[in-house]
Amino acid sequence: KNGISDTVDWGLKDTSYTEKVVCAHIGGLSPHKGFDIFKQAVLALNSINIEIIIVDSSKSRGYISITQWGKVAVKTIGYVDQENIASLYTQIDVLFAPSIWPESFGLVTREAVACGCWVVGSDVGAIGEDISSSNGYKISPTKENLLMILNKINVNPKRYKGFSQVTNIRYSSEQVKELVEIFRDVLSRNVQVIDS
Repeated sequence: KNGISDTVDWGLKDTSYTEKVVCAHIGGLSPHKGFDIFKQAVLALNSINIEIIIVDSSKSRGYISITQWGKVAVKTIGYVDQENIASLYTQIDVLFAPSIWPESFGLVTREAVACGCWVVGSDVGAIGEDISSSNGYKISPTKENLLMILNKINVNPKRYKGFSQVTNIRYSSEQVKELVEIFRDVLSRNVQVIDS
C-alpha cells in the first residue's frame, strides 16, 4: 500500500481567514474526478456557511478567478505544484474527492487528512480507502449524496472548521522499510537455493 511523503511538512490547516467552511475540489475539472456532480450539488445548495476553492490544473500558477455558483462564493485557482500542495491544504476545511473512476490510490485524500482537513471521498476505487467517521465521509459519488454532505456542513460549520482526526495515514518511509524487508527475504531465499 502506498504512502504519502514524510519529507513534506504537513502543517495543520488554518482557515481563520474566513468564518465560512472552506470546501475544495482539487482533482481537476474532469467529469471522471466528479467535478460536474460536485458543481451541480453546490449550485443546488442554499448555503450561508460555505465557500469553495477549485483547482483548475489547466490554468497557470497564480491564476485566480472569483465567481458565484448559486449562493456560494467560488474561488478558482490555477495549477499547484507538489512543493506547494501542503500550503493549499492548510487553507481548506473540507476536501471533496468524488471521483467516479476507480482510482488505485487516493493521494489527495490522505494528504488532506494529514493536515487535519475533513474529507468527502468516493467509495469507487481506493480514493476513499482511509476515510472514517472521525475524518470525513465515504460516499457513492452522486449529486444527491454530495448535496446531503454539503447540507450537513452548512448546518454545523463549527464542527468542520475544527480538525478531523489524523488516522491510518501511512508514510512513504514505512513502505520503503517493507520493500527492503521483502528484498532481503527474497535475496536470502535465492542465496539458500544457490548454496544447496
